[in-house]
Amino acid sequence: MPLDAGTGPVHALASAVLDARPVLVSGGADGLIRCWDAESGLLRGLPLAGHGGGVNAVACAEVNGRTTVASCGDDGTLRLWDLETGLPLHAPIQAHDGWATALACAVVGCDAYAVTGGQDGTVRVWALADSSPVAAPLAVTVGVNAVACGTVGGSAVVVAADDCAVRVWDLFSGGPLESVGVPGTVPAMLLTGDQLVLGCEWEVVVLRRSSEAGT
Repeated sequence: MPLDAGTGPVHALASAVLDARPVLVSGGADGLIRCWDAESGLLRGLPLAGHGGGVNAVACAEVNGRTTVASCGDDGTLRLWDLETGLPLHAPIQAHDGWATALACAVVGCDAYAVTGGQDGTVRVWALADSSPVAAPLAVTVGVNAVACGTVGGSAVVVAADDCAVRVWDLFSGGPLESVGVPGTVPAMLLTGDQLVLGCEWEVVVLRRSSEAGT
């Protein structure tokens, strides 16, 4: 069942549960974020507007008991929205100079965090409860194409991919943990358990943490 997601390409898609029903959240070139009932295909509420340019990534998380959508876009901002009311939770965060191109959310312990990556060659970590930055910006070689965050081996980590490598840092200290060379662009990644799944141009690569490796 195709959904009319506005004008221009859809750049980002995430899922969540709202009022005990599965929903899809989309963002695209028209700068709007839309929420859909996944079973009926009906649009829930009005589109969320605020980005000055296209939306490049969306992610969902529970923040202070509220189902929250995080979004980033061409204007370099990170924005947080209450999915039930459609209202912003905080003022926009100027996360990057230039396009913010990658976003992921994770809950570590009882706290929710967002990781953003931009074409300014930095990766940033944010505490979603108050939108405060966690540690200093993490530097990569060129623009960031994909990010992920989660817990591996009992440690909270941030993972980011540019055109040269997949890099891993400690989420809280920002200390580097690992760097793995890749033979091309990694536009998508997923961190699940001890596995990191990479979408690498024409193939999917699965990296697994070994007992001998730190991360």
